[in-house]
Amino acid sequence: MQAKSGKLWFATIDGVYIYDGKSFTPFIVTEAAGGYASTNNNAEHILEDKAGNIWFGGRGNEGVYRYDGKSVINIKLKELSTFHSDSIRTGHNWAWPQLQDKNGDIWFSNWGGAYRYDGKSFTSFTKNDGLSGGVTRIIEDKKGNLWFGGDASAGLSRYDGKSFTRFTTKDGLLNISIWSILEDKTGNLWVGTRETGLYLYDGKTFMTYSEYKH
Repeated sequence: MQAKSGKLWFATIDGVYIYDGKSFTPFIVTEAAGGYASTNNNAEHILEDKAGNIWFGGRGNEGVYRYDGKSVINIKLKELSTFHSDSIRTGHNWAWPQLQDKNGDIWFSNWGGAYRYDGKSFTSFTKNDGLSGGVTRIIEDKKGNLWFGGDASAGLSRYDGKSFTRFTTKDGLLNISIWSILEDKTGNLWVGTRETGLYLYDGKTFMTYSEYKH
């Protein structure tokens, strides 16, 4: 992530690093973080908001972290649940910072759903609100709609500020484990899936650009 200062921030399996154009400097989010996959790893996603705050989040942590240029604070989150086919419940209180929308709200996600932060409090979105499954990617299109890519059977969802519209195999997505979404200059959406599938959505139909093999 390139900050407004021009410096580059990297999230690695061994922690966060800042590159100033000449050298890398380790950035300690928190000394106590256990993190995911490594005792030194404490962030997987990094986001800078319009006010210049830098947000960190990753699996294995509790809540999210915000750096205001002077100090880092940890913000706890409401636990969101994932229910597996065998009815086993898994709780998630970590989150990936994804984007700041045109209204200034910051969006986060985890395997249980998504959170919206308005600068004062967090609002969660789950299956009860029409957002199906875990969320791996969130983008905002030119019209102001938010698109949520979901893992497992969650598929692709569009949020117009009031309700969610879900796109799955019946709409032409052969694989509905979404890991990347990009809007091009013409307003088309490019959707990438976990199993190397690539699709183009023109607002009406999905065109397949790869042969899906499980």
